[in-house]
Amino acid sequence: ATLVSSETSLAIANILGSYLFNILILGCVWLFAAQVAIDKQISKATSAPILLTVIVIGGALSPNLRVGAGIHPASLLILAGFLWSQVALFSSDEAGEKPSNLLNRQLIPIVLLSAVIVGAGYFLSASVEKLAELYSLDRSFAGSIFLGLVTSLPEAAVTVAAVRQRLGAMAAGNIVGSCTFNLGILALADCLIPSRSMFESASNANILQAAFGIGLLLLTALAYGKPLPSKLLRATGLLVLFAYVFVTIALY
Repeated sequence: ATLVSSETSLAIANILGSYLFNILILGCVWLFAAQVAIDKQISKATSAPILLTVIVIGGALSPNLRVGAGIHPASLLILAGFLWSQVALFSSDEAGEKPSNLLNRQLIPIVLLSAVIVGAGYFLSASVEKLAELYSLDRSFAGSIFLGLVTSLPEAAVTVAAVRQRLGAMAAGNIVGSCTFNLGILALADCLIPSRSMFESASNANILQAAFGIGLLLLTALAYGKPLPSKLLRATGLLVLFAYVFVTIALY
């Protein structure tokens, strides 16, 4: 929606802002629900968004590169990495019993709710754009805080629900998967509308966001790679919280 309104700076800020807010959600899980069981597979899953974020930084540092139909090579690399990560995840997942009523009870509500979210996205981006103009806010700040926070609320709700059911792997997988998917959206949008390259609109603030995202994901990999005592896990969550506040202040 932000690309349709020609606000590419809002688009990339939204993607990276949502990315950081997702990790903040995970940090809050460590801080307030450190006893929830975790899964070592999550540590391996973080390699995909870390690699893709490195490519995003490379694209932001070399915005004028083009291949083929004017598409930035970083976008092609991100899409390839995204598809590879999904194939690897699917192939490693154990086949389980699939209920016959899955389509009626689960898939249809998901599709309907997704359509509502997509429709609301256009009005949300337009509102944030007007808000940024009204209060003379930097696009990176407005996109990261307002768009990023609001568009991450579904992940927050799902994570809280999973934690309440003591499904630690699902909570963490939701966050890491969302980070990966967000970067895939960035690359796909850049490929579909090459005339509005987001890498050309990327600012130093966006590069700072991406760099902090890598650092926070490395913390995630560390936390899930080897079971940590509850106190140390809470300390890691507190560190994530402070890092998020620091990045927010730096953007402002």
